[in-house]
Amino acid sequence: MNNLTSTLVITTYNWIDALRLTLDSVKRQSHLPDEVIIADDGSRPDTAEFIRNYAKTFPTRLVHIWGEDDGYRRSVMINKAFGIAKGDYILQTDGDIILHPDFVSDHLGWASKGFYVRGSRSFLDEQLSGRIFSGETDSAKMPVFVGSNPLNAVRIPLLSRFVSHKSDDIDNVKGCNMAFFQEDLIKVNGYDNTLVGWGHEDKDLSFRLHNAGLKMRKVKFEALVFHLHHKFLSRDNADANRAKAFESLRNGTVRTPSGIAEVDSLKNAPRIIFEKD
Repeated sequence: MNNLTSTLVITTYNWIDALRLTLDSVKRQSHLPDEVIIADDGSRPDTAEFIRNYAKTFPTRLVHIWGEDDGYRRSVMINKAFGIAKGDYILQTDGDIILHPDFVSDHLGWASKGFYVRGSRSFLDEQLSGRIFSGETDSAKMPVFVGSNPLNAVRIPLLSRFVSHKSDDIDNVKGCNMAFFQEDLIKVNGYDNTLVGWGHEDKDLSFRLHNAGLKMRKVKFEALVFHLHHKFLSRDNADANRAKAFESLRNGTVRTPSGIAEVDSLKNAPRIIFEKD
């Protein structure tokens, strides 16, 4: 493993039970991130209260940023997190994700200049997710083969070295399991703040990183995450966001004109509401 410092960014919105499981999985990491930033897209005050209480036993630096509930503004919230991150290397996930204990260690092991990384995700079905939420199944002791895509739930480091590779499939990205050098995110100005509503903001970022000359590495059998079951969000904006992402690719766009550098000047800009060192 290299000596990079790391920031883990976790998005959340009004789902404390899931966020607790995500943070529990952070505490179990074999290699803790140097910093965790919770990017909160407008949750009610009970989420802030939960984070303050949880921070009392949290083993690393914890920051909670929050923006007003003004529709789905995931890009804006993550950009705020990118802008204040102290780590050399940024790992990204969501607050409905359980991280494998070696998630951080694996990502740091794959960090390489000129690349950004997309890891694997296993979907947990409604029944298993329910058992985890109720405590009937310990999230730290899940069965090896789980979810609708069980091979994505298996960690085999030796095999990973043979099957993880540079990939041209740059539109097949998963924002709940990606990692980047901070300097590369600054180069492209992070996410496009104008992409609102669910869908394809990660694709747009991937395309612009590609246009900047970076390669995507698709990691299998390491850097694993487990996605808790939930209902689909509204996808009303998905087609428009997808079209804009592919426009970025066709035009060779590298730097979005509204991204990390502009996020603090936006109406209802997100702000830091809690820091624990």
